[in-house]
Formats: sequence, structure tokens, C-alpha cells
Amino acid sequence: MAEPFDTAALASGSALIFRDLKQYDEALAHAEQAVALRETGRAQSLAPSRITLVDIHVRRGDLDSTVSAGRNLLSMSPTLGSVRVMQQLDELRRLLEPH
Repeated sequence: MAEPFDTAALASGSALIFRDLKQYDEALAHAEQAVALRETGRAQSLAPSRITLVDIHVRRGDLDSTVSAGRNLLSMSPTLGSVRVMQQLDELRRLLEPH
């Protein structure tokens, strides 16, 4: 069943758009909002938001925040099994390789 479009979905989508535009500060604000809004919801929705947050920290060059957000992401490991999440984690791994 598809998830409803809500404020968290808007924040998540906005984070991705600003990331793609290389407007990382704006992307970070939206990614943090998406994570905050999804923390009380379904874990399957939270994982992609946390992956986006880690991705943006990497692109901003903030490795301390990358590690912190990455730990939060990995702490939810039982919910990281979906194909989509696994693909996103693989993309994140490639992004982290230079570091």
C-alpha cells in the first residue's frame, strides 16, 4: 500500500531536490524536518529519510555529523531490509568511499 503524501513526504522530497541543486544548507533543513516528522511513524518511512540526511551531511563535508546520523540510521537495522533501502544504502556506500 502506498504511503499518503503528507508534510514528512514534502520535506523529504524537498530535501532531495535541494540536494540535487547543491543547496545543501536548505537540503539539510528539510531532511532534518523529514526525520523529525517520521520518528513517530513507521520505521520503513524513517529509514529513507535518515539515508538522505546522511547523504547530505557527506555532501556538505561534515563528517562528524555524517557519523552521528549514520549511527542513528544503523541503529534501526531490523528495518533496513527492503530492496529500496538496500539500494539507497549501496548508493550511500559509494558516496562515502572517498572518505
